[in-house]
Amino acid sequence: MPAGLSNLIVSLLLMLLLAAYAYRAIPGTRLRQAFALGSGAMGGVTALNTIVLMQIGAGWFSAALIALSLALFLGSVVSFALALWNGELRAKLQQAQRYVADERARREAQRPNLVEKNRDE
Repeated sequence: MPAGLSNLIVSLLLMLLLAAYAYRAIPGTRLRQAFALGSGAMGGVTALNTIVLMQIGAGWFSAALIALSLALFLGSVVSFALALWNGELRAKLQQAQRYVADERARREAQRPNLVEKNRDE
């Protein structure tokens, strides 16, 4: 396998994963914007990896692509920070907290049964 092919595959998979997250996020939210910008940044990285893999000499184009990818990445980070700041992930956090509380309650309900089994043995 050529040296840059694994980089190309990983960047392509990350781009597709971020695009899927952007598609599933609620329309009009900062979280969706963050995932979309991140997917665009990974698209630029994928294009750069393709250029390197094909050994195309595109000096100014590569530099412009790097600058664009970096700008999209920074925009993604800012959008994600704003999503956290605005509480867009609060519902997910509360859902995770409910799962943890339910699991604790389930384990506590099982604990007396385990103690009684150990006494009988």
